[in-house]
Amino acid sequence: MAMECVYCVAPERKEKYKAEPSKDPLFRLAYFLVAILPLMWAIPGMPGFILLTIFVNAAQVVLMPLVSIGLIVLINRKDLMGDLAGNKFHTIMLVFLTALAIWGSYVTFASMLGA
Repeated sequence: MAMECVYCVAPERKEKYKAEPSKDPLFRLAYFLVAILPLMWAIPGMPGFILLTIFVNAAQVVLMPLVSIGLIVLINRKDLMGDLAGNKFHTIMLVFLTALAIWGSYVTFASMLGA
């Protein structure tokens, strides 16, 4: 899926490796990372699965305001959304949810710093 996103952004790369996508060096790197990084949990002394899961979820909370702001911008663009573009109710709800996301991000960030 990640490679398909790369190919959407760089169509010339897709054309170059259209016959054999597995020959793409970026595909090989992505495949290597997906195959090797999970072995990190098997190395003695490394953090456990639960600790890493909690850390990644906390990091997602910090990034949520960026996603919310992006949604506000995208849903209100009539050139992209056409007739499905958001109305005032959608915008108000998204602003409210963005405020909640910012508050949650602040609380998470403050707790990570120990404040």
